[in-house]
Amino acid sequence: MSAATGVFTLIGNNTTLTYNQNERMTFVSSANVNTAATTKTFSSLSLGAADAGRAILLSLTVTRPSAQNISVNSVTIGGVTATRVLQVIAGSSTANAEIWYAAVPTGTTGDVVVVVSSGSSTTAVSVALYRITDLASTTPTDTGVSDTGATVAIDVVAGGVILAVGAQRDAASLSLSNVDLDYGVTAGTGHHGVHGSKESASAQTINVGFTGSATAPRLAVAAFN
Repeated sequence: MSAATGVFTLIGNNTTLTYNQNERMTFVSSANVNTAATTKTFSSLSLGAADAGRAILLSLTVTRPSAQNISVNSVTIGGVTATRVLQVIAGSSTANAEIWYAAVPTGTTGDVVVVVSSGSSTTAVSVALYRITDLASTTPTDTGVSDTGATVAIDVVAGGVILAVGAQRDAASLSLSNVDLDYGVTAGTGHHGVHGSKESASAQTINVGFTGSATAPRLAVAAFN
């Protein structure tokens, strides 16, 4: 049980994030970087209020220029090693969309460290963090992926949550539909990531749409209870 409940506002780094602790899952922070380094460190990101039952779900996009394949080797959240839940890579893996999980019960901020495979060019990474409590299982109740930009149909249970993340190279624009768009970013030139979520009061099928118009579209969607 949380020590306190209510609506809280965090202000820092020119970003204001407001979250309602009465909600089960809350978007708490985001960041992006576009560098040649293989280790990407995002310092002191918000994790939301500490709780013995708190987990952090992290959606992640990673893109690299054509002919420069990329993979994510590891992720840590607040010093805790995260587990990959879902990823979509197809053909040349120059754009990946992934979802990771870690149980992080303590601390209100923490570093997120993403280690990617080596390469000769810059790699753009974007992350979005979601605080969730009392997960019934770290295994998703349903998952879906697309490497064509097609809609993904996801079944969610009553009281369940959905996480969606899309990555694409060279797109003029990128968006998600039928979920709340929490974070959209262009990192460098032509590297795009979108992160979205949704809570569902009733059991239903949600068609998560992904729109873009260029190279290597990737969409990963997972439902949790």
